[in-house]
Amino acid sequence: MKRESPILETVRAAVEKITHRNLHDIGADLPLKLDSLSRITLVLELENRFEMELDSDSLLPEVFDTLGSLAAFIDQQRRK
Repeated sequence: MKRESPILETVRAAVEKITHRNLHDIGADLPLKLDSLSRITLVLELENRFEMELDSDSLLPEVFDTLGSLAAFIDQQRRK
């Protein structure tokens, strides 16, 4: 089995913490279906875990669609 990127692993752990769901078997491209409170809490958790402030202007709803979209967003933010 292919190992996940460190960013995706960290995003998965953050989403699991916020949602209290085991996402071990969830693929990076499956919908997360997060509510607005979970999204806000997740942003704070991700900022803490990655020790960075996320650009709120770039936080479009589709960023929260999947683990993969979240990981891609974090990767893009880290490259700035």
